Amino acid sequence: MIEEKKSAVKEQFNKDSNQYLSKHLTSEKIREKDRILNLVFDKIKYQKVLDIGCGPGTISEDLLEISEQVWGIDISEDMIKIATDRFNKTKFNTIIHFDVGDAENLKFPDQFFDAVFCIGVLRYLDSWENGLHEIYRVLKPNGIVVITFYYRFSPHWFSMYFLYRPLLPLISLFKRRSIRELIIKYKAEPLPISYKRFRKSLAIAGFKHLITQHSGFDLFPFNRLFPKLSRAIYLMAETALYDSNKLGWLGSICLVKGMKIENSND
Repeated sequence: MIEEKKSAVKEQFNKDSNQYLSKHLTSEKIREKDRILNLVFDKIKYQKVLDIGCGPGTISEDLLEISEQVWGIDISEDMIKIATDRFNKTKFNTIIHFDVGDAENLKFPDQFFDAVFCIGVLRYLDSWENGLHEIYRVLKPNGIVVITFYYRFSPHWFSMYFLYRPLLPLISLFKRRSIRELIIKYKAEPLPISYKRFRKSLAIAGFKHLITQHSGFDLFPFNRLFPKLSRAIYLMAETALYDSNKLGWLGSICLVKGMKIENSND
């Protein structure tokens, strides 16, 4: 089952690789990326940074602003090829490194990175708890991790689970996608993560000093039917609730920054 799931995820992202960059140029994705970078912008330069699930390097290039060297890994060979081709002939080709990699079995030595970014990756792993332990292992003491994931039980989750997923076969038929593509999509895209369980897993892994923010204040199918109104509500809600501990769950995306603290007394 583990290999079957990894194979589905790899196939899904290989298939999406050519359109992935354009999908991440939307205003919402750019705002989310800005939120991520603001979490770590503290006027210091990190030596080594890892971008897990880097895709074609959509965030990796921004990480060059805060680090001396960036490593990007992804399970998709096609994503890595696009990322490598994008930077091969630039002045950054000696300080940004891309390779195919498995988030649950990182091929880096212990305490190698000053910061690790894991953006939208955890739910695709067979065991995201194993992924958290691997991140902890490769981080230096006092190193930081930034992780994003989709909330389970957010309004967006309910709408996607009870509306979008049941309609997916009809949507695929309308878009003339094959049954195989539909099966791969179901296998590759599991349910979002429980925030309570996620925080517990972070603590078990050893991460402390957590900072949590929220994003993704839209709702299917409202966002498809009334895009302008949906965006206006999105922006107002994000401005008011992005750092709210009580109402942040109304957004679908959680952004978490944590620190590796090896001394349990700290």
